[in-house]
Amino acid sequence: MSDTALVALRDVSLVIQSRKIISSLNMDIYPGQIHGLIGDRGSGKTSIGTLLSLDTIPDRGKVFWRGEKIDHYSYRSLQNPGIQMIYQDGGLLGHFTVAENLFLPEKILRPFPFNRRKKMQNAAGQLIREYGFDIDPNHLFIDLTMSEQVVIEILRCIIKEPDFLVIDEALEKLNGEDYEKIVTVLKKESRAGLSILCISHRIDDIYGFAETVSVVRNGSILLTDSTKKIDRLNLIKLCYTQVTRNKKSEDVNKEFYQILRYNEAILKSLPISLVVVDEKNKIKMINDQGLLFFKVGSDEYLNLDLNTIIKDEESFRRIQDSINREATLYNLKIEKTICNIKVFPIFDGKFSIGNIIILEDISEQEEMRHRLNLSENLASLGLLAAGVAHEINNPLEIIYNYLNFLKMDPEEQQQKKVVRLLEEEMDGIKYIVSNLMSFSGKPEANFEDFDLNQLVKQTFSLLKPSAKERNIDCRFLTSREEIIVGASKIEIRQVLLNLIKNSFEVLKSDGCIEVETEQDSQSTILRVRDNGPGIREDNIRDILLPFYSNKKEARNMGLGLTVSYNIIKKYEGEFSFNNLQDRGCEFVVKLPR
Repeated sequence: MSDTALVALRDVSLVIQSRKIISSLNMDIYPGQIHGLIGDRGSGKTSIGTLLSLDTIPDRGKVFWRGEKIDHYSYRSLQNPGIQMIYQDGGLLGHFTVAENLFLPEKILRPFPFNRRKKMQNAAGQLIREYGFDIDPNHLFIDLTMSEQVVIEILRCIIKEPDFLVIDEALEKLNGEDYEKIVTVLKKESRAGLSILCISHRIDDIYGFAETVSVVRNGSILLTDSTKKIDRLNLIKLCYTQVTRNKKSEDVNKEFYQILRYNEAILKSLPISLVVVDEKNKIKMINDQGLLFFKVGSDEYLNLDLNTIIKDEESFRRIQDSINREATLYNLKIEKTICNIKVFPIFDGKFSIGNIIILEDISEQEEMRHRLNLSENLASLGLLAAGVAHEINNPLEIIYNYLNFLKMDPEEQQQKKVVRLLEEEMDGIKYIVSNLMSFSGKPEANFEDFDLNQLVKQTFSLLKPSAKERNIDCRFLTSREEIIVGASKIEIRQVLLNLIKNSFEVLKSDGCIEVETEQDSQSTILRVRDNGPGIREDNIRDILLPFYSNKKEARNMGLGLTVSYNIIKKYEGEFSFNNLQDRGCEFVVKLPR
């Protein structure tokens, strides 16, 4: 591209009917350049186009053509054959044929006299086909579609081999197929040296076509820059945001660059994850919070498809279904989190140019809500369970008294055997009742000091025969010889037994169970872990629910973990669990010192 402007305006002003349309305008169009001129309706775009095409005489300022100042305007200079302009309202004759509009009145087909209509029609048809279009040259121009009319107007200008072509809001009238073909034709002509000024208020026309863009506001150029340096969102702000009035052009230019950076800084610093995509779902921006959320670098995401960061198929499908309409999507799985997502479409007039996607990580809130629901359910169940257990406990005491009376008779061996069996069954009922009573809405904490390490050793010695039979390796790890805990020894033993029993049931045989104790300045910590299959993802939120169990044993009531959770909460401790990275799971109990 030449360093000398093909056409240039210097400090140009234009007044129409006592109203200043253009004010102190400077602009350059270079050979082979495709230059976009964009702004809101009434901003002065068409007037700038007519000044550059030498179709209008300025009231003030200088106009240069190929480096030479135009001092005297005449009919000849205003009809410069090196300049062609396509106007908004069109300039061809509706009741003439396509061929006549292409070639008249200029004598372009010099070898063919104009009275030889057939040859003119054949030449027009061949020319139209060479450019890739299928338009009948014999049709009246008025009978063509709007898109076909624009195609003929552009081809009519191109075959005159101009140096400079001004297209005033004509590309937006083309349908999708014709637009792609015309843009291909114009880019080819540009590479051959044709300068093109594309006037539009549509963002897509600029980004799909122009290399350089100038933004017009109230008859002044706010800025001129490469389309690669200004993204669509910022171009919209520059074109359609009312920010300043009665300021000099250079001040406005500087202020808009500052606002551009300021707005971008706001978006990047928002404490929520924000993603901007274009109309083809290509990522154009991710703010700082979003980069952390998706774990991507600031130079890695540009122009990638949205599904490269939204990998869950169901979540991506729901977002895709909400594109181009304002929508809020709840509880979507993104990465390893639960998110609420808001989709806001971005429009240029009636045309969609992209979407803003806002992600709010609600994983912690969901976990808190789940725990609150669990606590409420346990509290309600506690009232019921405590009442039922109290009513069952009274007849149990009476039955125990009768059993003790029967045991006093030493003569009947069969009777003793029956009594012993009855006692075993009654012990089972008593255990269930004690578990039910632990759901009481007002549990009482019984404090006593005992050595947690000694409790673990005693529990392991009791379980040693069963572990040996199943070939399960039981290990006890501790950082201290003695760890004193203030709680009910019986209840903490019940928690420990429940957790180890769970591991026994999932391991079956040939596994490993580790119990670890430690103590810091604030907490006593008990860890129970195994190398079993771990907790299934679809079960992990439900395992603390009463009577919930994924085990098949007939005697498993699904109360062990729930009872353990309630005991630890009674002592204001923490009860948590997670799957281990390699295999198995770990339960962690923390009791305050």
